[in-house]
Amino acid sequence: VVNPVKLVIEYYPEDIRLDKIAARCMKIAQSGQYNLGRCLKRDEFVAARVAETEFINESIHMIYLLNKKYMPFYKWMHKDMQFLPVLGREIHGMLNQLIDSNNSDKPDIVEKICSMIISEMKLQGISENKSDFLLDHGPDIQRKISDEKLRNSNPWID
Repeated sequence: VVNPVKLVIEYYPEDIRLDKIAARCMKIAQSGQYNLGRCLKRDEFVAARVAETEFINESIHMIYLLNKKYMPFYKWMHKDMQFLPVLGREIHGMLNQLIDSNNSDKPDIVEKICSMIISEMKLQGISENKSDFLLDHGPDIQRKISDEKLRNSNPWID
């Protein structure tokens, strides 16, 4: 008789996951919701591309965190996210849209992605904040952390 072995997939402790989610909120808001549009309005296209790249990286990381999955190496992170059950396929497609869109459409796509992330955080009970600006969610999420030292750390730093 073979004894079945229960596979245990370990993941970050919840306090660490919440800390990382809070940091993603701050960085996604700063790069995508705030700086991308401002750079585009000023015709600072290199800075806009840097902001867009930061937004994409942080958004993908957020989706992995919401799925409680470690993010793979950058070569595979976007491709593999489409298989994640929580927002994976949707955000995967929207990031492709973002890359392919005209500069004037990028801020709207960013806002849709952020709105979907906020909705999922509310579904998971991570945030109750009513703001549509992800930056406002970071400190609220940070306050949910049990460990006092981690809870009092700066949510801008990961």
